[in-house]
Amino acid sequence: MVNDASPAIVILDVNKNNVPVDRTSVGLADEKPEKWSVVKWNPAGPIPRRISQQNLPLTYGVCPHCRARAELSDNAFSLECPECKKTSEVDWVNTC
Repeated sequence: MVNDASPAIVILDVNKNNVPVDRTSVGLADEKPEKWSVVKWNPAGPIPRRISQQNLPLTYGVCPHCRARAELSDNAFSLECPECKKTSEVDWVNTC
């Protein structure tokens, strides 16, 4: 986080850009995730630039080690990262 002075929003540093985000939309954790995070975008909403640049589907995974994005097979138990080559379980329970 860059700044959390406002009670309603937080300012996040996203790829060296300050992005205001509603505080209720942000979950903070004390530890890094150990599993692949599953991101599901609403097809009716706008497609984020990062997804379209990497030609990712509306549901994709984020590596817990290096934060690379990758396609996910439906209900895959684990996945090897195409960037760092580490294999981790996929967290289908806590999707974003």
